Amino acid sequence: MTILTLQDTRLEVRERSFRLRPHNLTSRGLFSQAISPYGPVDQRWVAELTYPPQEEADWRYWDGFLAGRDGMTGKLRAYDPARRQPRYNSVVTTTTENWDDATTWDDGTGWESGTLPPYVSAGEAAQRGETDLLLQFPGPSNDSPPVSGYESLSAVLRSGDLFEIRPNGVPADYGHLYVVTGTGNTDASGQTRVTFRPGLRAGVATGDMVVLTDPMTVFRLASDDVGDMTVDTAQHAALGLSLIEVLPES
Repeated sequence: MTILTLQDTRLEVRERSFRLRPHNLTSRGLFSQAISPYGPVDQRWVAELTYPPQEEADWRYWDGFLAGRDGMTGKLRAYDPARRQPRYNSVVTTTTENWDDATTWDDGTGWESGTLPPYVSAGEAAQRGETDLLLQFPGPSNDSPPVSGYESLSAVLRSGDLFEIRPNGVPADYGHLYVVTGTGNTDASGQTRVTFRPGLRAGVATGDMVVLTDPMTVFRLASDDVGDMTVDTAQHAALGLSLIEVLPES
């Protein structure tokens, strides 16, 4: 079955919860009653998405979209609508550059620079389960317009930023999304080591794509009942989704 991207639908999210949920085993002391956690034995992204009331044309479209997912059997790709880019891009001052001959795009605008690229690459190989990875940002080039380097920048990645790994540039058919747990600064070579959770779902090869803009994971519906709609007399429907991440098969 084709894995469709949720945001390709016409529906915009009103509220969202999008978090990495750990699952720990616990035991309670016989006399002290103190709780001791063990784990986590599992970590998965879960999402709760709420949509504003939809008019008839939209909820009919949505009804057909969900029917094509076959309940919990189907898979969906989705990004966090509140974290589509690293925080760095929200606070940095952007600049524009023209081509070498001083021309611009047809609308009179130039190239934007200053923000992070939409994707970088893995600077090393890493094994499944590891929780840190070296990332390689692009360096200077002689292209026209010139591509700025990303050397010696502070806090290019920050706690709470998300990134997705795509082996050989191809989206995985399972969850490969990670949340940054520290601050990453690039060195003179445009590299930074980032710490994250969960541990790598699969091994990473040097050069694998690391997506920073609209990083996605793969979900399935949390139950076959997800997506049920109640239509009122004005032909409006309230919609909501509960999603849980799909992990690679062992």
